[in-house]
Amino acid sequence: MNIGGSRGVLTRMLIGRTVSNRRSTALGARFAKKSGTSSRKNNSSSSSAGNVKSSSQNRQISRYMDMEDAASKIQKDTKNLIEKADSLKALNAQSKTDDTNLKEEDKKKLTTSINDTKSEIIKSVKDIITNYNQMYDKLDEAGGTTNLTYCRKLKNIANNNKSALESVGVSVKSDGTLLVDTTVFDKADIEKLQNVFCTKGGFSIQISEVAASVEKVASTTIRTLDKAYGTSSIPARMNPAFDLRYSNVPSALWMSG
Repeated sequence: MNIGGSRGVLTRMLIGRTVSNRRSTALGARFAKKSGTSSRKNNSSSSSAGNVKSSSQNRQISRYMDMEDAASKIQKDTKNLIEKADSLKALNAQSKTDDTNLKEEDKKKLTTSINDTKSEIIKSVKDIITNYNQMYDKLDEAGGTTNLTYCRKLKNIANNNKSALESVGVSVKSDGTLLVDTTVFDKADIEKLQNVFCTKGGFSIQISEVAASVEKVASTTIRTLDKAYGTSSIPARMNPAFDLRYSNVPSALWMSG
């Protein structure tokens, strides 16, 4: 037997196996790395898609909550506006009747009350315009038959009151929103402001009636979206100054400002 030759053959076989094993190990590691990279890419894609979906849902919920908030404020401001207009009427009547009998100090108090009430009326009118624009914008952004129908109603009301609004410095833009010319508005006679915004069937009353319907639709839509998306998709609102009207809404619906 040729022992040297056999040992040489055995050595070559062992070396061959070692090289083969190393190649297999390297290929396995390379495959595992590639597989891991692919898995991370898939996970990253899924996570990214989930974030996009969650962000879209949050914007949708937020849009309806802003819509509901603006609609509610319009109603409150309109009610306050009418109350202040009645108060001013009573104060003016008192001033004319008791002017000669009032002491100087009482006259000053009455004058202060009249001026304060006028300021509150002006503030309420400005707030109504601001919230009208926000409600209109959110309805337009949300789209859909119902929301756009409300947009048309609001735009028709604004256009029907266009001349009256312009007389106190408020113009109706082509997109349906309102624009205040402060130069004209700030100089407008308080009685003229009341005639435009406070009278029965006036601009504020008509807008407030539509706002009441919008608020109900927005509130119902928020609850519907909550059921559709689930509470896990909506981050909690952490703003402590958030309107207490939402205290009965699931905390998962509260949107960060």
